[in-house]
Amino acid sequence: MWMGGQLPLGYDVRDRLLVINETEAALVRRIFDDFVTVRSATLMAKAYGAEGVVTKGGKSFTKQTIYKMLHNRMYLGEIVH
Repeated sequence: MWMGGQLPLGYDVRDRLLVINETEAALVRRIFDDFVTVRSATLMAKAYGAEGVVTKGGKSFTKQTIYKMLHNRMYLGEIVH
């Protein structure tokens, strides 16, 4: 049950439940895969900016937003309570 707050990229809310947004989920998978190969959030942010890839809020990715995603326990299937 989603109690509110900022939604993580890759999810939408329906009837107070998190459901996967497949379009955004593909981007999340790409970010994790890219970090394994590139190993630099700065280079990833520059590449995403050049491609026009944006966050759920419509802003450009920064190294901080990428690191925040990589450390978000929600993507591990854990919910902070």
